[in-house]
Amino acid sequence: MSKKANPTIIGSFVVGAIVLVIAGVIMFGKGEFFSEKRTFIVYFDESIYGLDIGAPIDFRGVKIGSVSDIKMKVDREKMAFWIPVLIEIEPERITYIDGTDTGGPLQIDTLIESGLRAQLRTQSVVTGKLFIALDLHPDKPARLTGYESKYQEIPTIQTALQAVADTAAKIIKEIQKIPVGELVEKATRILVS
Repeated sequence: MSKKANPTIIGSFVVGAIVLVIAGVIMFGKGEFFSEKRTFIVYFDESIYGLDIGAPIDFRGVKIGSVSDIKMKVDREKMAFWIPVLIEIEPERITYIDGTDTGGPLQIDTLIESGLRAQLRTQSVVTGKLFIALDLHPDKPARLTGYESKYQEIPTIQTALQAVADTAAKIIKEIQKIPVGELVEKATRILVS
């Protein structure tokens, strides 16, 4: 003879399972399902090899968000390649000095006017992983693509390595302009005379 199932035990089991699922989502999701995020877009025209979805977004070393999507955009008229990267910033990670939170949307326009720029930086030299650093660079012009997007664009600046490479290329071009043959000929005439 089989024993009849006890509805109280089955109900307790179901309620316990639901509580465990909710606790797991909160613990493993680090509460991210319930946090407000603002999405912005940054465009890079250089290689982003090493930047992955989920890479951190930081402001002076403080993680304030993460990369949520990476795509590729081609400008057929200019034959230019841009890499739009969607970033999610968590406003609750930013508070005022008196301890209150920002209380609403980030004043991103004001920050951009003050020099807010996004830049690729190396997270690990060993793995080659990159992250996006936000910081104030009022001396750097706001480099915006002007492409239409439903997300607000944050200007980007070159990586330090790219800036060094560009400077080296300019120096090489200047050196190539030096008339070496003419200088050698003049030096030879001086030595002969």
